[in-house]
Amino acid sequence: MAAFDFVAVLREAAHQLPSVGMLLATVLLSLAFFCVVELWIPISAAFEELALVALLLCVELWRRFNPRQQMGASTPRQATVLTGSVHAKSGTGQRTVTDGAGPYLAKLQLAAKVGNTKRAEGLMAELRKTGHQPSVVCFGAIISAFARAGDAQGAARWLQALIDEGIGKPNVISFNIVISSCAKTLGIEQAEFWLKRMAELQIDADVMSYNAVMDACARAEDVARAEYWLDQLEKIGPGPNLVSFSSVLHACAKAGDADRAEYWLCSMQQRHGLRPNVICYNAVIHACAKAGALQRAEDWLERLAAEGFQLTANSFGSIVDRLAKDGNTSIAEKWISRMEAAGVEADIVTYNMILQSCAKSGDIDTAERLLTQMQASGLKPTTTCLNLVVGCCSRLQDTEKALEFLLRIRRDGVISDVDAHSNMIKRFMRGASVSEAEALIKKLCAQGFVPDVETFNIVLSACVGPRGAHGAEAWMSLMAQYKIRPNAETYSAVIDACALAGDCKRGERWLERMEAAGMEVGSSSLSQLMHAASRLGHVSHLESLLRRTVLFDGQATSSGYNALISACAKQGDIDRAEHWFSEMLEDGCSADVASYAALVHACARAGQLARAEGWFEKMEEAGVPANVVAYNSVINACARCGEADRAESWLQRMQSSGIKPVLLTFNSVVNACVKAGRRARAEDWLRKMGEIGIIPDAVSYSTVIHAWVTAQDASRAELWLKKMEESMLAGQTMMGQPTTFCYNSVIQLLSKEGKANRATCWLQSALDVGIEPRTLNLKCVLTALLRSGQVETAASWALRVSPSGLQTARQGPGSLAAVASALEAMGDAKRAQTVRQLAQPLKNERESVLRRSK
Repeated sequence: MAAFDFVAVLREAAHQLPSVGMLLATVLLSLAFFCVVELWIPISAAFEELALVALLLCVELWRRFNPRQQMGASTPRQATVLTGSVHAKSGTGQRTVTDGAGPYLAKLQLAAKVGNTKRAEGLMAELRKTGHQPSVVCFGAIISAFARAGDAQGAARWLQALIDEGIGKPNVISFNIVISSCAKTLGIEQAEFWLKRMAELQIDADVMSYNAVMDACARAEDVARAEYWLDQLEKIGPGPNLVSFSSVLHACAKAGDADRAEYWLCSMQQRHGLRPNVICYNAVIHACAKAGALQRAEDWLERLAAEGFQLTANSFGSIVDRLAKDGNTSIAEKWISRMEAAGVEADIVTYNMILQSCAKSGDIDTAERLLTQMQASGLKPTTTCLNLVVGCCSRLQDTEKALEFLLRIRRDGVISDVDAHSNMIKRFMRGASVSEAEALIKKLCAQGFVPDVETFNIVLSACVGPRGAHGAEAWMSLMAQYKIRPNAETYSAVIDACALAGDCKRGERWLERMEAAGMEVGSSSLSQLMHAASRLGHVSHLESLLRRTVLFDGQATSSGYNALISACAKQGDIDRAEHWFSEMLEDGCSADVASYAALVHACARAGQLARAEGWFEKMEEAGVPANVVAYNSVINACARCGEADRAESWLQRMQSSGIKPVLLTFNSVVNACVKAGRRARAEDWLRKMGEIGIIPDAVSYSTVIHAWVTAQDASRAELWLKKMEESMLAGQTMMGQPTTFCYNSVIQLLSKEGKANRATCWLQSALDVGIEPRTLNLKCVLTALLRSGQVETAASWALRVSPSGLQTARQGPGSLAAVASALEAMGDAKRAQTVRQLAQPLKNERESVLRRSK
């Protein structure tokens, strides 16, 4: 380490003494001059000060622009001092920071402003290639770029890189950016991690650091955690501010915790002397409204006005939203009038809250009245507003109202674009019958609307899906009545309908009609049918279509062969798939990654792992780079064979090749671990998915839950079912058949183990999250309740069979008859008779189903 040159510093100070002495002499002479002059002429103190400042300014300017003085400013002595100071800052174990990053810093900051992470990382790489060390400010810029792009993981990665670089402690701003970014996308745990990391690095967190963590808690509706960090901010931090309390109030609002919201609003005033702003009051109103305490919400709204704050649309919005969701549209409308009376203009969002309620209930009158009111207040209805109103008509199948509405918005210029008007027609037509659509088209024609082939094409694309080929053909007949000649798009829509219906033979007949009509049969029409047949695994139809492709085009395409190979793969017919692969090569078509991936998939379905790996190796030998589908196929083969180690090995190989795994990849690895009996390892992979930002789906959870159910470990199964439920409530995991399977598996296991109360709780949870009641296993719950002697609880569930949609057996264990018998044994004949009567509709329904099947 270079020693600090103290002698050189003293010499430099001595070198500067002449300049300092000249300034002091100037000041003393000026003061003496003013003292002498004042004996004859009185001079004010202000004039003396102004004159002195002007004189000193002239002296300084002369000193700076004097060539001799400039030469003295850069003497070797000063250079020695400056050099020594630079070396003094460069200690052992730390890299010397130079100014070479200067030209790149401005470019980095520009990239950060627009969130261009790719450009920012490229600039950092270029800077390092020049041999210069990026500064803390450079790292701060790239951290900011990732945060602006919404990539919290990238921002955190670069903050860790700054820490590892050893050029000094990161500043608080960099940490705050990362914590705030994590709060928005990665959740509480990551935000808390970086706040704790600041303490580990002995960096004092400021109030913004804590506020960002509390914001993460608010987004997660975790009131207790937000309150904990507010307490920490007060005890060991710099103390809370208005934003701190606003974050806690926001958490209470999202959770619908009115009591805690009111407590913290009073606490910030009484304990901390902070005056709440309108955002704080709005949060309390929101919490009360979400909790259903509308009177308390109204009281706080009045208090907000009494405090002299300017009310906003958000102040009223939560009350309007609660009323609209409860179906009280008339009262919600009155609140819009109250808003206007208070001088607050209702915005589009407020109107949409009520319009959405109207769309659900089919209240077209209220919807149209609101639309008129919006226009009168100067608000132009958006596409969402119009779709909600048309949704009312569609729900009621009110053709007259729909016609009147569609014509009025066109006439009044609410929606003047012809394409947009056609889209409105398309929305109404979705799900309409041919007769209803025909009636609407006739009425539109009577009003001067002339349908053309494009109009019918719109209707075809919107309506034929649910009814398949039959609906498409009905529309073709209707077009013939209007003497409108179908075009290629029309035929393609019909062929697509046949493809969606899986009716390949009918699709081929329409291809023949298309050709007979003098239209060129494009590859897209054939491709639609081929892909449909491939999805369904109709190998014979695909072979026929492939021959037709050769007839039309002279040669089949690689995509056609790939569809056929894929269909063979779905059937698990490896030999046939390999045959068509050879035919493709002989026909002069090149095999691509889809071709090889289909072969690997065929081997996977047949459970032939070695053969799947062999085709993967052949693909790489042919110079065809593997993609995510190819890797997923071979990992799926490992899963089917229960080869957990090989599945993990292929995952590592996939990542090493620069291909990012997707949800399906991890699901296959989890499945491989489960089939290998390594349930704990499967859990580890499920956790790793969340750590790298891949949200598990219902299949991910069901695989692990089923594994623990099979192992008869109810506690572990419940743990993962709870995690799945939390993910669903957060809107991350979508419900589906695997979700129902998870609930039923846990319910059946608990019932079998005699844990009737736990089974009942999970049955209620399943209903609360929206699982279809008739798909849930009530029978096993009733059986467990009756065995444990909980007849009252069993009776309460049995009485819910008819109104809720729950179903159970009429006779045998866990049936309505069993519950009725238990009630009779208790002497409750009245309720027993009620339960027996519930069984009669079930009997009648089953007999009706049997008659229809015969």
